Amino acid sequence: MPTLGTHKKKYCFVAQGILGPDDLIPIALQMVKACGMTPAREPRVDTYPYLGGGGHGFTLYQPLTESYLIADVYSDLNETEVLISTCKPRRMRPKIVLMIMEQYIGPSQEVKL
Repeated sequence: MPTLGTHKKKYCFVAQGILGPDDLIPIALQMVKACGMTPAREPRVDTYPYLGGGGHGFTLYQPLTESYLIADVYSDLNETEVLISTCKPRRMRPKIVLMIMEQYIGPSQEVKL
């Protein structure tokens, strides 16, 4: 059995536009499903500013059985960043993730890490 994390790969996407947590959660789950991944448990949302920090927005964390999806929403910048980490990179569908983001959030692009 391979060591956990040895096949892990990260994909980053940025959209010009923002949504609230209640709207972004089902879209994040749609991305997860399109890539053949499975939520490990309910998503968590942390809002900011937090502990005296600046800015306005939130972070959505969705644990997956294949790793995780994190979405950072920067209200001040009108920008949403999605990071998907997966130990099953053959399942990843970056073009579909971009289509989903563009349909629901705004103009999007993949950022090579």
